Amino acid sequence: SACLVGSEMCIRDRDYQDDDDESNMTEEERLQEGKRMFQMFAAKMFEQRVLSAYREKVALEKQEKLIMEEEEEERMKKLRAENQQRKKQMKKKRRKMRLLEEER
Repeated sequence: SACLVGSEMCIRDRDYQDDDDESNMTEEERLQEGKRMFQMFAAKMFEQRVLSAYREKVALEKQEKLIMEEEEEERMKKLRAENQQRKKQMKKKRRKMRLLEEER
């Protein structure tokens, strides 16, 4: 088979060599290789679960923060409205006091 330029190996040659490597492996080596592959797979799955849980936790924290900010904003609106109401009541009382003083 014709190879690419330089020291690059043909895909066909590489596949053939991989097959050769596997046939030269002992049963114990194959078991060890299988264990390593399983461990890598399990580690990757664990990593994905941890990453997913972390992203979910961050999303929940952001959501809670947003809810708290909205509640604080609502509380501040309510306080402003109460303060405005008090100011109006104070103005009415002052007017009444002035009117009463003028009547005397």
